[in-house]
Amino acid sequence: MSIDSHVYVPFETKEDKFTKIYSQLTREEILELSSFQLLSIYLTFEKQRGDNSFWKPFLDMLPSMSDFEFMPIHWSDDLRKLAPTSTQKTNQKVCQRFESDYQIITQLIQSKTDENVEDLLPKQDVLLAWICINSRCLYMNLPTSKNTADNFTMAPYVDFMNHSCDDHCTLKIDGKGFQVSTTSVYNVDDQIFLSYGPHCNDFLLCEYGFIIPDNKWNDLDISEYITPLFTQEQTDFLKSYDYYDNYTTTKDDVSFRTQVALATLQEKDPQNSRKLSALINGYNDGEVFEKHSNVLLSTILKKIIHECEARQHLEFSDDPIKKIIGVLYHDRLVIAKNVLLKTIQDGDDDDDDDGL
Repeated sequence: MSIDSHVYVPFETKEDKFTKIYSQLTREEILELSSFQLLSIYLTFEKQRGDNSFWKPFLDMLPSMSDFEFMPIHWSDDLRKLAPTSTQKTNQKVCQRFESDYQIITQLIQSKTDENVEDLLPKQDVLLAWICINSRCLYMNLPTSKNTADNFTMAPYVDFMNHSCDDHCTLKIDGKGFQVSTTSVYNVDDQIFLSYGPHCNDFLLCEYGFIIPDNKWNDLDISEYITPLFTQEQTDFLKSYDYYDNYTTTKDDVSFRTQVALATLQEKDPQNSRKLSALINGYNDGEVFEKHSNVLLSTILKKIIHECEARQHLEFSDDPIKKIIGVLYHDRLVIAKNVLLKTIQDGDDDDDDDGL
């Protein structure tokens, strides 16, 4: 076959069983892989090639699995069940993404060799490579790309920056590459911080393996308490407007999705409700639903507060994972209490208005 159909290596490399597999991969097969899948194969193979790999210095500076030990993807089933449902849901999505990628790449590589693919692509080694990619890649827009999720690169210098909720640095991405700059003054041995984005602790833990105390981007997912209350008509209505599931609140604001869900629960025939249609289309602010919505929300929040208080002791556990789970419940408790207080105050104001 012509060289155009295969992987082209732009540097001198030593031949081994892995380069033989590379030589059998066609351009079409490579293009069918996502960037995550392709890099997971490459990092896993190159790590095993040791000194034969051009990328050994880069691979040697990547973290080990112990650096990600707190990610729920490693937890036992008992610990996962102990975590908040929102954490379980986020972790499940991460697990499904990895399992799908692993199945695809093992099937492809097995078709290129007689060796046992589990020896070539050990699951734990692939998982480490996959997590390293997930926690270290930088995304950029490419005008010719069909899938923006695949537009990323791994930039080693970014590994020297830790995450902060606040932007201490700015990241400039253009045709020249990636540039990090800051207006802050740093002293020798100071850490440099870069914001990974407005992510709550559930996301940070499941995707990267850490949480942040008093994370200002934390929210409270109350979907599990709302969705079972819907009738079939209400469910169908919300799905038709893409407002089904993902109901959250921060300590300051109840999301609009949640407001729509609480309003929908008050309509037996939501499809023909002018009030509900006006709310969704922005013709009114939903004040007509607010009183009953506050009652529903208060009931849900009190239940969440009770559940969180029952697990509050975990925050003081000697087991580091249980301690993390306890912090997650503490986060939920803070938000629930804040929103409940605001809801009660709003309800009192409504009563005063009624009296007037």
